[in-house]
Amino acid sequence: AMAKPGTALYGVANGADPFEVLVPLFTVKAIEQSTPFVGASNTLTMMLTSNYDLSDGSMVTISGLMGSQTENTALPLASTLGVLGTTGTWMGHGTLILTAAAGGPKRGSKTSVSFSLINN
Repeated sequence: AMAKPGTALYGVANGADPFEVLVPLFTVKAIEQSTPFVGASNTLTMMLTSNYDLSDGSMVTISGLMGSQTENTALPLASTLGVLGTTGTWMGHGTLILTAAAGGPKRGSKTSVSFSLINN
């Protein structure tokens, strides 16, 4: 039998071993808003925790954020330690694309992301 490295990769135990596989997902996904009022600037805050380390440049797509009149734009945002960047790509049909930066979120760490949209 061949020897396996037995070392972690992307925060996955034995991730360097051949065919050690993991389905990447967020184990915690929560979102809340600052106001329900029509036409108001609404700060949305998400909490995400992944089951692996996201490397710089990894893309995270959040969809289903319906109910905003904000048009397509580069959307300023705040993320814990900047690990999901400081700007996301907002698409008016309810999708936000984030890009991992500053070392990216680590496995099991809680990452907060906040941004503001205008309510319909």
